[in-house]
Amino acid sequence: METRRFGVDEFRVFLREALVCKPRQLPTRDECLLLLRRTVRFPKPMWQPTGFRYKDAWGPSSVQNISGFNKRKGLASERVTWNEYGTAFRLRESLSDGLFQVVKVCGNKSVGVSVTRKTLAFTLKRRHQDAFAAAFGREGLPPPTTQPGRPRKALRTRALVFDPLRPLGCCAPRWSFIYLHMFSCKGTGYVDFPHYFGTGDSAVRVVLPTAPLQEQLCFKDWWVQSRSSKKTWSLVKFNSWFNYTTDYGGKGENGLALESLLDCRRLIHNLIREEVQRVGDPRRVILGGASQGGCVALDAAYTYPEELGGVIGIVTHLLNCTELSPAKKDMPVHLFHETNDREMDWGFVQPTVQRMKDSGCNVTSRRESDPCGGGHYISHIEGTWIRRALRELTSPYSSLEKDKK
Repeated sequence: METRRFGVDEFRVFLREALVCKPRQLPTRDECLLLLRRTVRFPKPMWQPTGFRYKDAWGPSSVQNISGFNKRKGLASERVTWNEYGTAFRLRESLSDGLFQVVKVCGNKSVGVSVTRKTLAFTLKRRHQDAFAAAFGREGLPPPTTQPGRPRKALRTRALVFDPLRPLGCCAPRWSFIYLHMFSCKGTGYVDFPHYFGTGDSAVRVVLPTAPLQEQLCFKDWWVQSRSSKKTWSLVKFNSWFNYTTDYGGKGENGLALESLLDCRRLIHNLIREEVQRVGDPRRVILGGASQGGCVALDAAYTYPEELGGVIGIVTHLLNCTELSPAKKDMPVHLFHETNDREMDWGFVQPTVQRMKDSGCNVTSRRESDPCGGGHYISHIEGTWIRRALRELTSPYSSLEKDKK
């Protein structure tokens, strides 16, 4: 489809209206003509993505149900591709009268990621286990599996990594996105959902670590018997980013063992440093997370020594123990809350958002309903929220790009 033709003078009028509230000088007529002709010669058209399409509208939200899905396994990784639909814009110049015209073409292109699995090794301190010992010191109960005074323990956990693909293979990422899963979930659980993190033309590397298995003080009566011949008893362990000490059923912020949060903070900071070395700038590293993972993402971002590219929090809140640094007030934070969330009731979540705003933080908070009715346990709307925020943070008009202009 072609739009109406326009000349250089009309283009200058458009620029004058667009720059009326911005401290920028209006280009001359010759400068506008040069800009238009350079755009005409630009080999790659501007691409505005509109998203992907499911083969079965009533089917699952996994990548296998997306139009154009293809998977090819390699030696160390596998490549997953699918179709992204959108509109391509190209500027043309008429040689007869010197007028310009924008041509719009709807179509699709293949996008995808290289999926790899890696092992993260880190050291977890055990000082907070004294609290466990005190909680379990009741007559008639089996001894706790974690004893007070136990030394540090080196832990290994799995992580899923999505590297951006291009037609000729993997490309160097310009951004890194570390996303932390919900309580009792795993990062590897997103293996069938790489499209949740699709951002069009932005080359974003996605790291999805899995939280370590930990016992929870709030579930001190949840004992299970081992399958070994000894039939020993132990507490149920969950993949968690920190240890909950209380459970208020979603009506307030649960208590937590501070040492377990500090251990996790060190882990995330180490991951951030690795990704900063990869992309070259801390403002090109974005943190995100859902529920408990979002709490830790906010905590790690505000306690990291340097300003990051942003935070994306899904059905989560700011922890009361997280201090807000004035040096991070410009760091963009995108928060998404489900209107029917019963695990993190808006009654106690809203004051945490207000605390961030009162401190001058750059916060965008949205409340929307999940069409699937999952409440806190959101479905494919998680991908919709993540993609929306990632596109804003990684677009050419992000705060990082504006600083360089």
